[in-house]
This record gives sequence, structure tokens and C-alpha cells, in this order.
Amino acid sequence: MEHHLPARARRPAAPAPRSLRGVTSSPTKVVGQRVAALLIDLLLLAAIAFGLFLLLTKEFPKAGYANGIVLGHTRHAFAHGSSNRTIWVILVAATVLAIFVILPGLTGTSPGKALTRIRAVRADGRPPGVGRALLRALVWIVD
Repeated sequence: MEHHLPARARRPAAPAPRSLRGVTSSPTKVVGQRVAALLIDLLLLAAIAFGLFLLLTKEFPKAGYANGIVLGHTRHAFAHGSSNRTIWVILVAATVLAIFVILPGLTGTSPGKALTRIRAVRADGRPPGVGRALLRALVWIVD
């Protein structure tokens, strides 16, 4: 029995649009780059969160206090009754959204992705959009 493919199935594929050239069709080919990009993004997030923590906390003597972070002979902690802890949480959450949702959604890259020269794109080569980037960030473990 002989099977024939329709004529359209035998035609060679059209060249990829310019915006998709250099884009791999297999995400597993860039696993190392993706891991490196994630680590860079997490290090950036940690640095920003720590810097904000130091800016928004008060210095206390090392002895006599249990909370906070000790640097040398000084303890940095949120003052009792201060709203700085809430401000810190909001700023860190905004940073997480910026690094992992907004930047990748609008540009296709995060700082880590930009450094490792990878980007997330839709099938047509455009950035995924904020909604898709949010969904991707929420299910990143299976991505």
C-alpha cells in the first residue's frame, strides 16, 4: 500500500521570519543558559532586597537584641512600630514582578536572560506579554 502526502506537506518550509532567526525550537538546548539566567536574576533580587533592607532598617547594638542581621558590631533590624517592614515587602515584591514578569513580558528578557543571550518569545517572535510571562513565572518549575 502506498501513501502519498498532500502537495503542501512536501513543500520545503519557508525561511523563518527575521525576528525568529537564531531562536531554537527546543528549549532543552539552552538549559544551561536558562539555569545561569535564573541564578543571575536571583542574585540580583537578593542584592536589591538586601540593599533595601539596609536602607529601611535601624542600627542597634549587637548585644541585647534578637532580631535583624548582624554586620560587624551592629545589628540591623526594623524598628518596633515602624511601617518600614511593610514598605520593604512591597518593594521586594515589586522587584520580583519587575525581574520575573514585567521585563520578560515586555522585552522577552530579564537581566539574567540578557546576560546569557536568551529570550522568551511567542511563535511569531514577539515578546510573550505580561500575562503570559506571569503564567510562565507561576508554573516555572514545569517550564
